[in-house]
Amino acid sequence: MVVAGSGDLGLSNAVTVLGWARVQSRGGEGTIVSQWSAEGREGSFWLGMTNGVAAFTVVIEGVVVPVVGNAELVEKRWHLVAGVYDGEWVRLYVDGSLEAEVRAEGPVRQVTAPVMIGGWLLILNKVGAGRWMRCGCAGAVCLRRN
Repeated sequence: MVVAGSGDLGLSNAVTVLGWARVQSRGGEGTIVSQWSAEGREGSFWLGMTNGVAAFTVVIEGVVVPVVGNAELVEKRWHLVAGVYDGEWVRLYVDGSLEAEVRAEGPVRQVTAPVMIGGWLLILNKVGAGRWMRCGCAGAVCLRRN
């Protein structure tokens, strides 16, 4: 779902995004909540799942800063996933536990792309051809300018 009128969020030096997510199947990449262009050229943040684990990416001063979790998300079970950038650290939490963190400083990139809740999963086969399928469920999403 695209959130209409959400292009200018006024993010500056901090952002917190979280959402409940239910993994339907493993593999590929799926969005919980993001502010990223459909073409993938520009963005501020992305919170989602990649290859069965949670991940959070924030763009700081034009540099893409990713953090990826370690624990595999249990299929067909709801998980609370949160990405936090406080101006000094980019952190990823799953079900209340810190999964990963990396030090980073600077302002969050400002973009006009709308916020997207939920998304699609690209499944690639052995020869690199792919197909898109719905990526689980996302619900109760929250975005906060810190």
